[in-house]
Amino acid sequence: MNLLPALKKFRPAMLVLVAGLAVSAGAAPVAADAAKDKAAILSVWNRYQDLIVIRKGTEAVKLLAAPTIKYYANVRQAILTGTRKEVASKGILTRLTIYMLRHLMTAPQLTAMTPRTFLAWTIDQGMTAASGKRRVPLSKITIDKDRATGHIGKGDPATTPSFQFFRESGAWKLDYAQIVKKFEPLMEARMKKGGITDEQVVKIMVKRFSRKPINMEKLREPLVKAK
Repeated sequence: MNLLPALKKFRPAMLVLVAGLAVSAGAAPVAADAAKDKAAILSVWNRYQDLIVIRKGTEAVKLLAAPTIKYYANVRQAILTGTRKEVASKGILTRLTIYMLRHLMTAPQLTAMTPRTFLAWTIDQGMTAASGKRRVPLSKITIDKDRATGHIGKGDPATTPSFQFFRESGAWKLDYAQIVKKFEPLMEARMKKGGITDEQVVKIMVKRFSRKPINMEKLREPLVKAK
């Protein structure tokens, strides 16, 4: 109930006192909510890192936000039906992922998967885990309603790597698809400067998972041919 309209008949000093008490009473819950949100975000971040290291894809996917699921849905579809021109127009990390998974997967295998089970499969294969088991800490978390940013490193938050989190149905979820989009232009520029081709990188990526020779021309074509 809003009591301020009823208090207008009292002198201004009383209004100031009441307003001050209201602000003081509200400050603690707001601070407590922020601390609770930060703790929840840290928990999601650390739990996700632990799960990808031990390759628990199904559990890890539960911690990922809708934009990440959508990104992998688009990747899955591009692997199956993306034309040479369509895939070539995508960002470097997305493009290389499509080529690599065309080499490693079959059309029936991929068609049987949903975006979530597809993403879980990539985690189960160890495709998303870092080389070590040590967690990468978040140095700072900023929250804006149902969106949060977790910064890595101790430098300027504007220039340090960061990950986005979204509150979905009351629970914080990690969106790492945005970090892919953020770093694709940088990686593309470095590859171009170094004269590195898609094929060279794909060979390095695939080496961990398969010894089957790469046919790059074949990988540029969709797994499912248009009718």
